[in-house]
Amino acid sequence: MMMTLLALGARAQTIILDDTFNRGPTTVGSGANSTTGIGNGWIDTTGNIWSIPTVGQLNTSAGGLGNPCYWAGSGGQMQTEECAVTFVCSSSANRDVAAVVKLQDAKDYYCAFVDSGTLYVQKVINGTFMNLVAVPAFSLSVGQTATIVLYANTSGGSTTLIAYSFVGTLGAPSGTIYTATTVNSAPNLQNAGYCGITSFLNSAINYVTEAKIWNGLYIPGNVLTSGAVALTAANTTTITATVGAPMGGTSPYTYAWYYSTAANVTPNVLIGGQTTATLTWNPPTSGHYYVRCVVTDSAGHNVSSNTVLVATNGGSLVIGFIGDSITQYGDSLGNAPPYYECQIVQYVGNFYKVSLVNEGIPGSKTSDWVPTNSNNYFNNALAAFQGAGVSIVSIMLGTNDAYGGMPQATYQSNLQAIVNGLVANGFKVILNSPPYILNTNYASANALLESAYPKAIAAVVASNPKMVYQGALYDYRYFAQHVDEMKDQFHPNDAGIQSYAKMWAQAFIQSFLGPGKSPLEGGPVR
Repeated sequence: MMMTLLALGARAQTIILDDTFNRGPTTVGSGANSTTGIGNGWIDTTGNIWSIPTVGQLNTSAGGLGNPCYWAGSGGQMQTEECAVTFVCSSSANRDVAAVVKLQDAKDYYCAFVDSGTLYVQKVINGTFMNLVAVPAFSLSVGQTATIVLYANTSGGSTTLIAYSFVGTLGAPSGTIYTATTVNSAPNLQNAGYCGITSFLNSAINYVTEAKIWNGLYIPGNVLTSGAVALTAANTTTITATVGAPMGGTSPYTYAWYYSTAANVTPNVLIGGQTTATLTWNPPTSGHYYVRCVVTDSAGHNVSSNTVLVATNGGSLVIGFIGDSITQYGDSLGNAPPYYECQIVQYVGNFYKVSLVNEGIPGSKTSDWVPTNSNNYFNNALAAFQGAGVSIVSIMLGTNDAYGGMPQATYQSNLQAIVNGLVANGFKVILNSPPYILNTNYASANALLESAYPKAIAAVVASNPKMVYQGALYDYRYFAQHVDEMKDQFHPNDAGIQSYAKMWAQAFIQSFLGPGKSPLEGGPVR
């Protein structure tokens, strides 16, 4: 199980809907946004997809991630919501039904489903899906009943997502209840949204036998989940951190804290004498440390929190940067986006100093950075990073690739080679999406930047989720909507450089300094 939760206190749960589709067969009726077929507030976003073929069954005859239906009846949109879907696997090919939350429209929402023995939580942005977390689960067989539950709670510009999956119905789970958790800050999914249902595959026929929606958190069975660790304070000698209240399991709970000093090592050194939900610790030396908490219930079940990067003042963090001219070029003061990003990270992370090694090279493409290239871009950067004590490398490449028409598969292969080379040398890596090109003549390049390259980045992140992290996702959309922050068709002006820094810093903080933090007053960059 993967446990990286925000601190969640007890909340009153109100059942918005518990629908067993106990009504006669219906069809969708007149198409998109018709409620005549599904009835009682269900909206078919595409039309002629969802219907009730027989009493007690809702099905989709041509589903897919772009064709959800959702509940727009009593309760409407919610900021904190949970959706549970129970379904029957109809065939070996058509086995996946997803619970949907935070749905803004047919192409923007979060969802959870089980496929080929894995529980996935995804976000769908403008019709493009991206895995946020994947954990081992169970494999469905034909005729088997399964339940998928997805919870979403938005606070401070970030959404905590908790997914549960198990064989059986919501009221009668059978066997193991699998859990996946993550935190995401996609800007267009932080508003109140709808709950709903979708199928993973196109041309799928899946029978939904119950859909239940709450405006709070309901934990199926008796699953033990951890709260999140958050840095409270750090000074010249002491680190203080807290872990949010655990849920489920059997109380009372006990706590154990662990640390490591290496980015690629799960905190495994026990911090003696720290047995409560609050850590007050004097590290052996100044520097930065990775800290987590393990919670154990009275039945002996244990679960790990997320890992956070903390530092005593006097400790420092060095971030390395790989990119093209957008990474390398500075504003009218000579400062590039990495400079301002480090200032934000330093302030939020309580570091004495956050410095950078900027190896951006104007005009470069991913092919220029693969470790085997004779130009030695990669090898030179590697030496600079190692010499300066870099622990995390930030990458944004793709603009020049798209300008040259590089296919998604080649871009992904090059990016994977760069990341593999860095990880092999002990670095964690964060990958930012490349931005918009301001010129209508570059429609084909923009198509790669908007849809193909983000998929490639997501695949590279998924290849090694313990070492590779998703960076800023919305660079493209932001600059497509804020062309006034571009000084030419490729590069940002002074305001645009500040926006890059905020977007990159927000993703960095979310990945490495703990969930739920916002780098600037007023919430995350939008």
